Amino acid sequence: MSFDVLNTASAAAVDERAERPIRSMGVVSFALKVALRPVLRSSALLCVRHALVDFFGVQWHERVSPRRTAISSVDHELDSLVPFAPGYVGIYMDFIPFWIRTAAWLRFYYGKKADRETAGFVRGIASLYRIAASVYYARLSTTKRPFYVKRPRFALIHLTDPHYACVPSLHVMIVVYAWLSFRAIVRRHEDDGLLRPRILELRAGAMAITESILYVKQHSVNCISAALYVIAILFPGLLPQEEAELFISELFLTQPKPLAADAAVIRAHILHLFRRFMNEGRAAADWRKPLLDFLCALEVRPGRRSSTAGLLKKVPRFGEKEMG
Repeated sequence: MSFDVLNTASAAAVDERAERPIRSMGVVSFALKVALRPVLRSSALLCVRHALVDFFGVQWHERVSPRRTAISSVDHELDSLVPFAPGYVGIYMDFIPFWIRTAAWLRFYYGKKADRETAGFVRGIASLYRIAASVYYARLSTTKRPFYVKRPRFALIHLTDPHYACVPSLHVMIVVYAWLSFRAIVRRHEDDGLLRPRILELRAGAMAITESILYVKQHSVNCISAALYVIAILFPGLLPQEEAELFISELFLTQPKPLAADAAVIRAHILHLFRRFMNEGRAAADWRKPLLDFLCALEVRPGRRSSTAGLLKKVPRFGEKEMG
């Protein structure tokens, strides 16, 4: 068989892999591969550790030691324009499988040679928990959510999530980072043209999950602005401000509710608050200052109160602001 025939067959196989949707990847089968590959296993365990300590841990510490920390209420009147829609809970809870399938697809497409890149992707997800926690440890935040447990997934949410970590939204941070980090990796391989459908698939998934956090009443419109700000200020190479604003401009365009006029008002608020955070963040020595200024100005549940300056001193930040 000639080399030309072999090369043609190889190219066809690559093209066939490129057509496989990321949503088709198996989470369990990838977990088994991770367990057998030390470089992947260590990154996965790091991610689990930070999720337990820096997301669930910080909230449950407050739950079992109540009134130790002031908790800001981040509700906004525009939240009422988005109806409570329990049917979106599946999309909402897909945010962890979303990034796991993305990692699995990278391993599927590039093979074992991409183990270190895939591990780096997973470590990036782990770092988001620490980044968000450096805000949560300084000031917790919550919203009013309905006590709805008719569906098992809602019962699980109420059982495990004390609902004290709203700003910034880790759901939004993780899915947006997964989409953009995937794009950065395939660009390094000069595959972004061939894999554009996969990049768009992730973008659409990130948008759907971002919208879902309002439909299931786990977050406020304010939480979206905060999450996009964190990614844009810390990872400007991944998310330039212009691209974040484009993402905001397309929220709720394909949803039947809220109504078009209401959705436009919601997008305008999210954009305004995002721009405010960006302007303040560029002038601040600590990227968390705009978020903590915002949280400290809101109604709070009584607890230990501190000024923004006091909170910044008390809780070390994680994540360095990058300019340019």
